[in-house]
Amino acid sequence: MVRALRAAGLVLAVAFSAPALSATAEVRIEGISGDLLNNARARLAIRNAAAQGEQPEYMFERLHERAADDIRSALQPYGYYSPEITGEFAVSGEAGARRVRATYQVAPGPQTTIREVRVEIVGDGAEDPVLQQRRKELPIAAGDALRHARYARAKDLLLSAAFARGYFDVGYRRAQIRVMREQQRADIVLELDTGSRFLVGDIRLEQDTLDGDVLRRYLTIHEGEPFAPSALLESQFQLMELGYFSRVDIEPIREEAEDNRMPVRIVPEYLPSQRYSAGIGYGTDTGARISLETDFRRINRSGHWIESDIRVAERRSNVGATYNIPLGNIPGERLSFSSTYSDERFEDGESSRYSVGVSLSRKPGSWKRRTYLDYSTERYNVGDLRRTTNLLMPGVSFERKEADDEIHPRNGWSVFFDVHGAAEPVLSSTTFTQARVATRGVAPLPWRSRLLARFEYGASFVDSFARLPLSERFYAGGDQSVRGYAYQSLGERDEDGNVLGGEYMTAMSLEAEKLLWRSFGVAAFVDAGGAGNEAFPDLSRGVGLGLRYRAPIGSVRVDFAHPLDDRNRGLRLHIGIGVGL
Repeated sequence: MVRALRAAGLVLAVAFSAPALSATAEVRIEGISGDLLNNARARLAIRNAAAQGEQPEYMFERLHERAADDIRSALQPYGYYSPEITGEFAVSGEAGARRVRATYQVAPGPQTTIREVRVEIVGDGAEDPVLQQRRKELPIAAGDALRHARYARAKDLLLSAAFARGYFDVGYRRAQIRVMREQQRADIVLELDTGSRFLVGDIRLEQDTLDGDVLRRYLTIHEGEPFAPSALLESQFQLMELGYFSRVDIEPIREEAEDNRMPVRIVPEYLPSQRYSAGIGYGTDTGARISLETDFRRINRSGHWIESDIRVAERRSNVGATYNIPLGNIPGERLSFSSTYSDERFEDGESSRYSVGVSLSRKPGSWKRRTYLDYSTERYNVGDLRRTTNLLMPGVSFERKEADDEIHPRNGWSVFFDVHGAAEPVLSSTTFTQARVATRGVAPLPWRSRLLARFEYGASFVDSFARLPLSERFYAGGDQSVRGYAYQSLGERDEDGNVLGGEYMTAMSLEAEKLLWRSFGVAAFVDAGGAGNEAFPDLSRGVGLGLRYRAPIGSVRVDFAHPLDDRNRGLRLHIGIGVGL
């Protein structure tokens, strides 16, 4: 007896120590397609094991035994609870080349439909009109096919809506799908308990650099109002747009909530009070240039700030400073006082101009509106004309931009409109009215490409063109106008050929741009434009090719443009940097 047991043990030891046969597997699922097939493939363990290559043969056998359950669980989220599944499992080949073939025929059967949807809201939110409206809009209804994903989405939508309304203790008492397989019907029950609605408690602004009242007027949360997380995020955006802070943390203090009032802590981190920026560069329109910009971000506790800008270039220089006082409760609205000196060399003339002004910037809706009053003294000469003019000019401008990216948009548009003028009896040397509109657009194209378009039109209404100051005349030509022609070289000319500018201006452009490698790309363009004393000036055209580099500060452009309407002009190089729209 002992000898027999030893023999049996030896046989078992040999059997278990023998290496298991390995095999590769081919797995097929037939009878279903689309989402059903994709989910069944993802859930089928034997298929996932086969995808990993050679495995022990016994593993495939065991996984085959549970394959029907895998497929059945994959169909249930789509409402198929009574499928018929048959499977075949075959092994072929010798040791070292064993191959498993597993095939599953699936008949999904009838799809379960929803018989009844019962959604109840209890707690303080039971009478909340917003939650009641969300309840009516849930993506599940009686008669629909049962889809677990839609059920889960409905649960999340209602829960998120309650949380966004300030019900921070919200939760489901019941959330069930009751499936009646034989009838292919299902009932859905959702019972949401919102708990109490929280109100905004004490708002703690933890900073002492600016007056608290200055910052609080930009907040979209107020003590005693229903708590809404979206309002916290909006307040954070509002404060960041002021330009004082590098970051702003706004957080509810949950542990200190009492009587359903939740305190809020606001901790801003200030940027340095001063910013200096210097640069050196070259632009075809301006020539070589150097610049120095200085921002004094906050010069008192009321948040006033000063901007100064010095630019010295071969053909256009200016020195200016602006004192800004924030107004209202929208970032960017302000009262500004400015002073500027500029010196510019035109194609056949020169202008030096000193101006002071006051402006009021507002944001009505989606537009930016600037109302201004400028007083300027300008000395200029063009051809044989030399003159000094004084102008008191009221004006207003409107601007709007919609873009998917501020610096390198692929889809968007912008509009700018300005009208201003002067009257000779009111501290002015001449009388005129001038209007200008500029529109830009960009649209996506296939293969990492985009299409850019631009149109500008300007019109002056003046009794005598000769009395229109040089800085108020229209010109065309240059990087931002008609490439292929020199900066401000297109306009009316005198008998000696000097460019005098014009009362009217038209400029337009169409450009296709494609990225080739990383941030490098190419462009092809056609421009047209002109300036003159007719409402629709004669247009000069230019075409060309360009190189593009998308830098963090904007698009660096190197263009080679050929003028089509002047045989005496050859290929012209244009270099510049553009930002967004």
